[in-house]
Amino acid sequence: MSTEVHVHRDAEAAALAAAGRFVEIGQRAIDERGRFCVALSGGTTPARMYEILGGARGRTLPWGRVHIFFCDERCVPPDHTHSNYAMVHRSLLTAVGVREDHVHRINGELEPPERAAQNYDSVLRAFFGADDARSPFGSTFDLVLLGVGEDGHVASLFPGSRAVAEKQRWAVRACAPSGFDVPDRVTLTLPVINASRRVMFLVTRERKSRVVRPLLTGLGETTWPVTLVQCEGSTEWHVDEDAAGRTPHSATA
Repeated sequence: MSTEVHVHRDAEAAALAAAGRFVEIGQRAIDERGRFCVALSGGTTPARMYEILGGARGRTLPWGRVHIFFCDERCVPPDHTHSNYAMVHRSLLTAVGVREDHVHRINGELEPPERAAQNYDSVLRAFFGADDARSPFGSTFDLVLLGVGEDGHVASLFPGSRAVAEKQRWAVRACAPSGFDVPDRVTLTLPVINASRRVMFLVTRERKSRVVRPLLTGLGETTWPVTLVQCEGSTEWHVDEDAAGRTPHSATA
C-alpha cells in the first residue's frame, strides 16, 4: 500500500491534475481489464474536475467502457438541487456520453432510506459478483474519488455514526449531523472503499486545512473516519496550498 501526496498552487491546478490522473487510471484499467469502474463524490470541490473531464482533457478516454458509481447520495429525487447524481450529470455525464446502463446511481428517492441503501447494496453485489451476503469483499472499484469534510468525514461516513463501524454491508443508510442540508443519506461503507484498487482524495480551500494538515503528517484525529480509509491498493492526495497549509510539491510515502 502506497500513498502519494501532491500539493498544487490553487484549486484549479488541483482539479486539472486530478482530472489528468483520472484519465490515466481509467485508460490503464480499460487496457488491463476492459472496463473502468469509478465511484464519484458529490460536493463543490470535484464539480470543477468533472467539468474539465467533460472537455478536451477527458476526450481521449473511451467513455463507453466506463462504469459510474457514487460514493454517497442524499435521499432526494435525481433532479433535486442537492442530488450528487444531478451535479455529476450536469457537469460530466451530458458532455461525455456515458452509456445510460453504465451509470449506477443511488436511488435516494426510495422510501424509507433503508430501502434505498439495500437497493444499492444489491446493485453493487450483483455487479461485482458477490450476491451472497456472506461473500468477502474482493476487489471493487478501480478508483474511488473522495473529498474530506471539516469534521473528517468521507462520503457520508460521519464521526461517531453507526455507518462507520459497518463491516458486512456494501451500502448503508447514514444520517448527517445537524447543520447539513439533507440529513438522510446512503453511503458506501469502509470495507468497499478499502477494497478498491486506488483511492484519490481531492481537497481544496483553507477551511479544510485543520483536517488536511494533520492527515498529511500522520497526526490526524483517530475519531475522523478519513483515517480509516486504508485502501488495499494505493492512495493519492491532490490538495491545494490553502488546504495543505504549505507550498506546492509532490511526495511519495
